[in-house]
Formats: sequence, C-alpha cells, structure tokens
Amino acid sequence: MIRNTPETYGSLSKILHWVMALIVIGLLGVGIWMTGLERNDPIRPAVYGLHKSFGVLALALGVIRVAWALWSRSPALPGALQRWEVLASKASAAVLYLLMLVIPFSGWVMSSLKGYPVKFFGLFTLPELAGKDEVLAETPHTAHWVLGYIMIAVLAAHVAGAIKHRYLDDAPEADVLARMLPGRGKV
Repeated sequence: MIRNTPETYGSLSKILHWVMALIVIGLLGVGIWMTGLERNDPIRPAVYGLHKSFGVLALALGVIRVAWALWSRSPALPGALQRWEVLASKASAAVLYLLMLVIPFSGWVMSSLKGYPVKFFGLFTLPELAGKDEVLAETPHTAHWVLGYIMIAVLAAHVAGAIKHRYLDDAPEADVLARMLPGRGKV
C-alpha cells in the first residue's frame, strides 16, 4: 500500500520519513563538524560540496514530502493520547516540515550571497538566488545555524515522544512508532 490509511502510514510516507531522517541527521552532524575545519584543510571543499549536495537532495525530498502529506493525509493520532500530546505532536510535525524546507533554502541563499556555487553531486549547478554580498550573507548564515540547532531540539522531542509512546505508555494503541516502521501496519 503506497498511500496512508486512517490507521497507518503507506510505504511512500515510510520511505520518505526514514530516508529524510538519515539525510537530515547526517547533514546536522556533518554541518556542525565541518564548521570547525580550518580554511586550508584539504578535505574542506569536498565536505562542503557534499553537504550542499545532500542539502539540495533534502530540499527536493522535503518538497515531495510536504506535497505527499497534503495529498495523502497522515493517520489520525490514537485516542489514547492526551490533548497536550496531540497538540505537541502536530506542532512538532509542522515545525519539522517547515525546517525541512527553510534550512536547505537558507543554505542555498547563503551560498549565493557568499559567491559560492551550489552543485548537486557535480551533475548540475543550481542558479544563484542573489549576487554576491558578504554583509547580507550573514543573515541566512545565522538563520541556517540557528535553525539547525532548533531542528536538533525538535528532532530530539520527536524521538523522545515516539520512544515514550512505545515503551512507557500503558495503552498499546498509543504506540505511534509502530505505524511508521517498515513492514508494520496498525498496532
């Protein structure tokens, strides 16, 4: 089943979820690490190039994911969840979707303003969004950095919520993670 149902996520949602999870976690980890590289470090250009390529991939998959979520609605949250848990779940999902789009876009804007091309694995170069302006580049640079840390915090809450519902809640139907695991359906 490709589409979501009222009880579980379909295969496309699951694939997009887990692929995006791996890419985003990798981008966040590498992004933090690479900012500590010395300017003359010989691996720096390759690392930054890969970070940008995976960022473009994350942006494209994020657009697909948002479009898919609008077309194939998510299953309803279990009735066993408390009101605050439902609100927190919906808010964190909305923030994650927004950040999946805004963070890579801010990186593209920053690169354009700094005069660095954004290449996609050497296959093509994205168009520049603006002319070089080092002063103006500080705004998307700061946004990229701050939003990355916000993404880490929201992801941590997302994972903590899934673990809580799976292992700590008394009601088995509260296990929202089971609906997103590969090969799994309704609990």
